[in-house]
Amino acid sequence: MGIKELGMELDSLLTERAEINNDLALAKNAGRLTVALHLRESLCHYDRWIRDKRDEIAQLEAVVEERVADAMDALRPFPLVQQPGLHLP
Repeated sequence: MGIKELGMELDSLLTERAEINNDLALAKNAGRLTVALHLRESLCHYDRWIRDKRDEIAQLEAVVEERVADAMDALRPFPLVQQPGLHLP
């Protein structure tokens, strides 16, 4: 899975978490403490999933950065060897 797909999943998790957070506030205001407790537990799960998704994205970004650096090193021209009698600018 690529960074774009992981980012889309993260956005979805964040949106769902925000909706649950709103429901939690409504449940608390309505005095529905049992519902609020279950919603709070759901928020804890979403927080963990969001943290895991962010970690996964960071790991993938590190791999991409390393591969880009390796590719740039491979493309770097070889040093010119100065030969006697050869004058380079």
